[in-house]
Amino acid sequence: MAPPSPITCRPSAARHPLLLRVPTARAATLGLGLGLPRTEAVVALRAHVRRIEAEPWASALVAVSRNRREEAVRCAAAGEVTGSTGVGRSAGMEVALAAAAVVAMGTGNRVLYKLALVPLRQYPFFLAQFATFGYVVVYFSILYLRYQAGIVTDEMLSLPQKPFLVVGLLEAFAAASGMAAGDLSCLAASSICYLFEEALQNQRDNWMLSSGCRCHNNCSKEIIFIDAAKKLKGGSVDLFVVNSYGSAYQALFMCLLLPFLSKLWGVPFHLLPTYIKDGAACFLNMGSLSSGCEGAPLLPLLFVLVNMGFNISLLHLLKISSAVVSSLASTFSVPLSIYAFTLPLPYIGVASSLPPGFVAGAAVLTAGLLVYSLPQGQHSGNSFRNRND
Repeated sequence: MAPPSPITCRPSAARHPLLLRVPTARAATLGLGLGLPRTEAVVALRAHVRRIEAEPWASALVAVSRNRREEAVRCAAAGEVTGSTGVGRSAGMEVALAAAAVVAMGTGNRVLYKLALVPLRQYPFFLAQFATFGYVVVYFSILYLRYQAGIVTDEMLSLPQKPFLVVGLLEAFAAASGMAAGDLSCLAASSICYLFEEALQNQRDNWMLSSGCRCHNNCSKEIIFIDAAKKLKGGSVDLFVVNSYGSAYQALFMCLLLPFLSKLWGVPFHLLPTYIKDGAACFLNMGSLSSGCEGAPLLPLLFVLVNMGFNISLLHLLKISSAVVSSLASTFSVPLSIYAFTLPLPYIGVASSLPPGFVAGAAVLTAGLLVYSLPQGQHSGNSFRNRND
């Protein structure tokens, strides 16, 4: 029997549209339109409908409809649209494209952070606070729009908050210690000994604290995705739920830890209001403190936007792969950042020249990443996550 044609719905002017769907011969058999009482005709019609529902093709149609509804629900929970995946596009290709985006955004993030510190060289703590609270506003605005569009569901928003609280705490320490590391943070995760020989002890400690927090943070976010898939019955939590809640708790811990963070940055706590005020004046490049703030607010704003894009792309890669893959992709941007700093960038002045040992270390780092990544081609997609389900 040929499969049923797609069902389309349209308004009907008939008062009883079901009666119009009964074939003429069958209607005669049922006695419709032949003078039978209305009650007897309706009873006969209901028996006819029950016979239709018992036919195999009707059962198959109901099953197909149910499967389509379930697929639509799963896609909505995952923040996707049914049938949105391109034909022939493998999970490995999706991971590769996401990793390339992380590498590109990570390189731009490191370079623009260095450029943003040119006008705000005296106010790096202000830049950290501006980025932190700016992310809260932007992420929650996007989250609200996605909730209104039906992409974010109530089940996603009602996930346990403790994992997000841990993420916020780790991000607060990572952001504060990372920026306090100064130039060293621009080449984070490179692990080249020359850096540790030349850097001050305070920078080394801050760099190590920032790297450790970021590693734990990636693992915590991966756990969130794994647990959410179980709680949402195969669905996946939207990226902006994780970003929004994580940023909110990060801002909260930034406020609670201000005395400690201000000491870490070398700003006396009682002078913090004056510091924030002067930092805002330099950021806007206005007032008597605008001298030496050339490049603001363009360069700091570019850094914040690219850093936001980097965070989103990194979280997307972590969601479709694993914390290991996302960390490797982020690390791969280090040698590209090294090369970028050898170029004549604006506002920086004379391009940096790197010793041969530094170039050799970057080459070893790149080779190690490539060798490690080669066997991963056969484990594309969510293989790491599937082993934990």
